[in-house]
Amino acid sequence: MRRRRPHPGNAHESRGTAVSDRPSDCHTDITVALEKIMSRPASRDLSRSLTLYAAGHAALLAGAWTMHVTGSMLPMALAASACLMLTVPLVRHFVARAAARRGV
Repeated sequence: MRRRRPHPGNAHESRGTAVSDRPSDCHTDITVALEKIMSRPASRDLSRSLTLYAAGHAALLAGAWTMHVTGSMLPMALAASACLMLTVPLVRHFVARAAARRGV
């Protein structure tokens, strides 16, 4: 059976360290990723996005009540539109986090 030669771009070879000299890559990578995620000030952005999302659903409930009281579909249509628009920041937040995790 033929042995595989290491790839020239291997990170361990470029630093001159052997794999056995380092802690497990799996645990190191997870720790680095968790530190990166927890150090980001994303909680403020998430809080704002969730507040807007909740406001959209409050508008939806108000539109449903107004539709019930007046018998018109217009308040519900406007509230549903506002709810959809106020959901966009939350979706963008999660898309940005996923893109940051992928390294894009």
